[in-house]
Amino acid sequence: MRSPPLSALPVALLVLGSACSPSPVVTPVPTTAPTPFATATSPPTVTPPPPTPTSTPTPTPLPPHPFVGTWKATDPWDGSTIFMEITERAESPRTHFIISATDDLTGSWCTTRGPAKMTASGILRDDTTMDVSYVWFCVPPGKGQWPPSGSEADVYIYDGPTDTITAAWKTVFSRVP
Repeated sequence: MRSPPLSALPVALLVLGSACSPSPVVTPVPTTAPTPFATATSPPTVTPPPPTPTSTPTPTPLPPHPFVGTWKATDPWDGSTIFMEITERAESPRTHFIISATDDLTGSWCTTRGPAKMTASGILRDDTTMDVSYVWFCVPPGKGQWPPSGSEADVYIYDGPTDTITAAWKTVFSRVP
């Protein structure tokens, strides 16, 4: 009996035989897995409902620290006006602060005795005391900085009942509404 060509078979073939046998016996083998049988007694597939979402309470953000805000003072040394802005650092709120200020008149350290800007960093010591490191720069065309090299330390004290900040150099800042 002659076998059909292998390319004509729709199923895989299993070759049986041995080296002694002159012609192998070819037996077709199914290539697909058997399908499961559905019966009348099989229960229907039921998908459970999705879980009910639970509400997670949103944490109440802390109010800004009392040092945060815009402040104004009269410089006791020369009568100039100082505006100061204090913000909390995002990386460490309520402990580390960024301070910037402007002064409309400066001392002899500025070549024009004109306006100046201050940059500072403040670290909270306790709820009412902040250690500050600052430097003032002359606004061009003036030249100079205070202190002449590096930065200078100061301490700011917040007074809640009066809503003021007093610097160690005796300047008292009032909050700007």
